Amino acid sequence: MTDQPTAQLAAPSSPTPPAAVFSKAAVVASCVGFVLIGALQALYGPGIPGFREEFGLSPSAAGLGLSAHFVGGVAGVLLFDRLYGRVGNRQILGSSYLLMAVGAGGFALASDWSLALAAALLAGLGFGGIDYGLNQLFAIGFGHRSTAMLNILNAHFGIGAILGPALIGAVGAEHYPAVFLSFALANLPLLLCLRGVRNDAPVPAGSDTRGDPVLRRSLGSVLAVFVGLYVLHVGIEAGVGGWEPTHLEAVGYG
Repeated sequence: MTDQPTAQLAAPSSPTPPAAVFSKAAVVASCVGFVLIGALQALYGPGIPGFREEFGLSPSAAGLGLSAHFVGGVAGVLLFDRLYGRVGNRQILGSSYLLMAVGAGGFALASDWSLALAAALLAGLGFGGIDYGLNQLFAIGFGHRSTAMLNILNAHFGIGAILGPALIGAVGAEHYPAVFLSFALANLPLLLCLRGVRNDAPVPAGSDTRGDPVLRRSLGSVLAVFVGLYVLHVGIEAGVGGWEPTHLEAVGYG
């Protein structure tokens, strides 16, 4: 005869909690990564006077740096969306950090405007991978806290978007290579924190809608609307933010 109470024998065992997607160090590093991508995308507009002086460009030609970066960003999101789940999360994020570092460093050191544009495209590719990869993982990686953590992550993007132009303003647009190079180098220590990122892609519960064609169509319509809104949002954000320094210079401000 057993001495264990019947209720204790019948009690279900607690399920094993899922493995954490991020260690604490990896969370901090991810927030730093979003500061960097926020700063990088905001450097091109205030740097236009420096680009024009360095390469002898018209304002519209100098503005192509911002366009090249965002073309790369779109390509990066689409590319890494295809790779998500097929390639480990560490490889996706690591290659994105490296692409952004190489691209930003190449932009800083380019001796020709065509090379600078190619480097901006490369930096944008890494930007898109980081933006997509971390948003995706933060959205599903913290359970009921995922929404809050995703907002915190994107708040750091805003910090970077303020910090980048402030640095250009402090050192002068003619010193844009030093600023771009500094942000390029700042990417590299983040690679050391990728060991704290879960490598396999967690799948959120209820994410499979293949059996419901009506739900698929509804989600597709909602997604199309949000994509349209996001394109307009980024166009306004990047357009106004990027070109405002050129306008202010034209009306007499430094």
